[in-house]
Amino acid sequence: MKARAVALAALLALAATAKDRIGAIDFFGYKGIDTARLRAAIPYKEGDRFAISMKTAKAVKQRVERAVKRVTGGPATDVGMVCCDKQGDWEFYIGLRGISFREIRLTPEPVGKDRLPAAALALYDGYMKEWMRTVSAGTATEDDSGGYSLSNDPALRAAQMQMRAYVLENEALVLRVLESSGDEEHRTAAAALLGYANHSKAQIAALVAATRDEGNLVRNNATRALGVMAASGGDGARDIPAGPFIEMLSSGTWTDRNKGLMVLSTLTERRGLVIERLREEALDSLFEMALWQCPDHSEPAVVLLGRMAGIDETRLMELVKTGQRKTILDAAARIRRN
Repeated sequence: MKARAVALAALLALAATAKDRIGAIDFFGYKGIDTARLRAAIPYKEGDRFAISMKTAKAVKQRVERAVKRVTGGPATDVGMVCCDKQGDWEFYIGLRGISFREIRLTPEPVGKDRLPAAALALYDGYMKEWMRTVSAGTATEDDSGGYSLSNDPALRAAQMQMRAYVLENEALVLRVLESSGDEEHRTAAAALLGYANHSKAQIAALVAATRDEGNLVRNNATRALGVMAASGGDGARDIPAGPFIEMLSSGTWTDRNKGLMVLSTLTERRGLVIERLREEALDSLFEMALWQCPDHSEPAVVLLGRMAGIDETRLMELVKTGQRKTILDAAARIRRN
């Protein structure tokens, strides 16, 4: 099964506990585009019932894409269907080709013959099955202090520890597959496995390179692994560059923006030059993402804008915790006027 099919299968598995209702429809990359007109043209509205299957998921995307092309004259960059918010509802994230969209340069797909053995793919599949179960149940909490994620759910934690045991014995193969395999499914699994290796410059370099893989899931897994590593505060975090993830904030793919925010939420804690580059390259994108309706997805952008506005970290976290997003955005808006 190729990575795109795996992604859809994962989406359908998560859908098992969804309410079959659209909770939010949000956009990104839309500067210069009339989103009110586009929202009216899309044949789905917030609150609509939404039963998903392999067939309907494809049809939904096609209908949204046709509406985007009719209104904007060009195709959507992404139609992300995300399950689920805290109410069990679906979220739609629609990527547009406005001024705030910049296509990131991806590396050509490799053609190497290296592959993971079936046992390694089974480890990754088992991990994904348990991860989807915990997300669906709303129990997906984890400990990232070791530089790799360990769930508080016993079954998922066991699957993660099996991945770590495998990569500790087979890191050279995992690195080769991630860097050179011509099979996207194998690179996707390798990116997740490599996140469980002992931290090294070679590991970080390979994961950073994988953030420019043509495969969305490869990029997603590699970026998430780096985000967990950065959040741990360990020695490896200092070797993670901010540049690739700042570029991701203007990507046309929702998972790029989502995981780029994850990494930068940690890399900006010390502020400094990273904040200056964000001001220059991603201000519009951050404001767009800060207005997303789901707090889990919008709050990292709100935090970055608060840091850019110079709000004291303790006060910033309190404002976020108490839902005072407008106060933060008002302070950040002054950056645009200056």
